Amino acid sequence: GELLLERLATDFDQNMQRLLADCAADKPCSTEYPKLNDQLAALLKRVEKAPEKTTVRFNGKDLPVEVDYETLVTTLRFQMYSVFSAATLPRQIAAAAEGDLSGIANSALQTTLQLHNLVAEGLWASVICSEEAPYIETDSAGRRAAATMMGNRRVLSTQLICEDWPRSAIPEDFNRPVQADHPVLLLAGEWDVASPPDLGAKAAKTLPNGTFVEVKARSHWGISGSCVDGLVRQFVEQGSVADLDASCAAKFERPPFVSR
Repeated sequence: GELLLERLATDFDQNMQRLLADCAADKPCSTEYPKLNDQLAALLKRVEKAPEKTTVRFNGKDLPVEVDYETLVTTLRFQMYSVFSAATLPRQIAAAAEGDLSGIANSALQTTLQLHNLVAEGLWASVICSEEAPYIETDSAGRRAAATMMGNRRVLSTQLICEDWPRSAIPEDFNRPVQADHPVLLLAGEWDVASPPDLGAKAAKTLPNGTFVEVKARSHWGISGSCVDGLVRQFVEQGSVADLDASCAAKFERPPFVSR
């Protein structure tokens, strides 16, 4: 199977390229941020050379912080977990390229607090160190990620955690595609940076009574709502995917980009 960790950097790059292209094709966004591609490239280069100082607003105070390269790219990536936070990226990138990294630093702080409250880090490490890390081919993952914004950083940092973290034995057939006759409803956002939709489509191939629904113009967080919740309810009530009407999932659009 394909490991999420090995493709994380390329998935992030593809989603960023799509966002930049959508801004360029959108009159208000391209008018306000005409040099966004160049600004992002220049910002990445600058911060990779040396971390930059800025401030974050926390508990009513402005606190001095340093934004290093890993913080920068990780924050940009996590903004893409929701199409609504992704809509603020042109503004954040342009401001940071012009020397004001406070927007990105504040996003980094909010993301850190959000993840800290959402994710049990020990459980995350137990799962990833058992199910993914042992199967990573470091060399091929490195080659694949070499030219991306994130590079191989995420693979290497995970391997570092897993050197000391306890892990359990995984059944031999764990990485084989699941084959089952059960009714299964698979859902993913079109621009999901964490659970790429092509993997959902692939999983559905060995589930004859399953179906995969791609939710247009949505990402990892924020796909629930009357459409998706209604689909789930319909599926549970019917116990089958046979008569599911998923047409509403094709009707979403990217929210407008945020101006300054």
